[in-house]
Amino acid sequence: MAAALSVPPERVTIYVSAGSVVITATIEVESTESVENVTSNVQAALSTPTVATATLQVVTVETVETVYVASPQPSMPPPAPPAGTELLEETGIDFLRGDDANGTLVHGLTRMTQRFLQGTPEVSETTTFAKDLIKSRGYNTPRKKLHTMFQLATGIKKVTCRRAGSRYGGQQCTRSRAVSMKVDVTEMDMPDTFTDFRIVSKPALRIEVLEGREEDREVSLDDPNEAVLFAVNRTRSDDLGCGTIRFDVAITGVDYLHCNCTKNFGNSTTLLGLHFGCNDTDASNKTLAKGDSLDTMTFIVQYVDGNGGAGRRLTETDTLDDSTDDGDYVATGAGIKPPSAPPEPPSPPSPPLAPVMARQDPHLHLAHGGSADFRGEDGAWYILVSAPGVHMAARTRDSTFMLPQPLLVYGSFFTEVAFVIKGASGRGYGVHSDAHSIAYSVYDLGKNGRDFKKPLLIAKRVGVWTNLYIENIGIYYKQATLVLRGNGWEANSTRHPIYNKIAGAPEWRLDFTMRQLTGNTGFESAHGTSSKSCHPHGLIAQSYDEDGIAIDGAQDNYDYNRTRPIVRTKAQAEGAIEGKARDYKITEMFNTSFAFTRFLAQSSDTCAVRDVNKLMGRKWKRGEAPPRVSGAE
Repeated sequence: MAAALSVPPERVTIYVSAGSVVITATIEVESTESVENVTSNVQAALSTPTVATATLQVVTVETVETVYVASPQPSMPPPAPPAGTELLEETGIDFLRGDDANGTLVHGLTRMTQRFLQGTPEVSETTTFAKDLIKSRGYNTPRKKLHTMFQLATGIKKVTCRRAGSRYGGQQCTRSRAVSMKVDVTEMDMPDTFTDFRIVSKPALRIEVLEGREEDREVSLDDPNEAVLFAVNRTRSDDLGCGTIRFDVAITGVDYLHCNCTKNFGNSTTLLGLHFGCNDTDASNKTLAKGDSLDTMTFIVQYVDGNGGAGRRLTETDTLDDSTDDGDYVATGAGIKPPSAPPEPPSPPSPPLAPVMARQDPHLHLAHGGSADFRGEDGAWYILVSAPGVHMAARTRDSTFMLPQPLLVYGSFFTEVAFVIKGASGRGYGVHSDAHSIAYSVYDLGKNGRDFKKPLLIAKRVGVWTNLYIENIGIYYKQATLVLRGNGWEANSTRHPIYNKIAGAPEWRLDFTMRQLTGNTGFESAHGTSSKSCHPHGLIAQSYDEDGIAIDGAQDNYDYNRTRPIVRTKAQAEGAIEGKARDYKITEMFNTSFAFTRFLAQSSDTCAVRDVNKLMGRKWKRGEAPPRVSGAE
């Protein structure tokens, strides 16, 4: 039958019904043209006289193509996606070589490529794939890990630009930050490779792939959450330039800050070092050997020792994925480098016998037992302490409140504090805290604090039991007290609520206690000893004049008057301070310059004490009469 109809035998099915001798033939065809041919053949084959009847019925069935998808068997990873093939074409490297039975590399590369094509690469996915790739190769040394990351970054950039050319267009794609690979360096198991916090603490390390000539390269740092890694060819050529690193003002606070890179070969063909010349205020200019860093207060440049030890070359038996291993690596980051963790601060010492302090609204307690009240001007800053390398200022704010008698007081409080402490390097560091928040901010003020008008924020701590240690300066926030020690001084600023407030902006106030570190406190080895020859000044610190004479200045009268239970404070410590209150007033909180400044003096300098003969306040010696304290206390 199949032969007579000219169709394959497997397409013909015959059913024979006994008794009536009925033969039913079902014939499958695939197209309309085939149906016509089979119909003609059936009519010819069944047109014999011996056939009683012949009935022909044509039924057309439209079949929808069915696609079957099956998960890969454990022993058979899925076929390589186009990205794997394109990476091979672009770099000559098979990044899927050595994949495991589960297709870890295939799936990771697929996800990563899709992210790049969407313009939303994820640091976590690129880091995971890079780790899996390095693990599959069995690489353990930093040199091989870095080389592999650069190979991958180069390949993924080329593949992305090939596929997304219509989106970016030509050279615009290669310059786009969206096609730059980034990894979390802390996950790459290279703990000793990068030496600085400003590199290893960043959420992302951007792999900067060279486009164009090396000497024309520009590496930009404009994201505070990124560090950058780039490669330097160590083969000698006619041009020794290796590019320019530019630091954005947003992360350094300095306009047009950049460093030019030049290779140093000496008289040989071996790269001996990299020279970086920068235009920062410190005029940084340094040649780095492998493993060295150019470390400034606002940025760091590290010549990475990918060999695991400075000046040491590894002899390794396994080979890299290609033969081009002629690159060294430079990592750079911006921000202030936090120093190593400080030692645990000793327990707070016992308060001195005659603490120097400012309390409540505000009442000054001076050395040798003297007292005075100080109202200040609303919103103004006043210098309390000025000593070699030490500046402390506080801001007064007007407030109206009730005392229990009841007594209505139109007064003021100290609500903010600002310090400038000179580090061992000569740089000035500003510290600011507001009574309304449990926090403090630290600023870089440049050499000798001269950049006080443009402070650069370098750190902020929020919450209790936080600390920061910079050079010889210790800053601690305890339960409610900011403690600062440096250059032979200690100051404590404690926040309190303003009770029974009626009017005025402040809700919280600061009380201060400060003292000199004179040699028996236990803090001198870490924070210095106060000068014995340069006597301090400021509204409070000038009382440290070593004459043993207490001087009381002007004080407000808080005596209760039933007919007029109101007090308007006005005392400005007259009689207990040199000059007038306005002589201690500054408009910028970090400005250390005023009529009696000691900040720029050296500890070895001689700074005269105040002339107590010109002070008109009540003078007395301890033991002769108790100091008078204002009625508000």
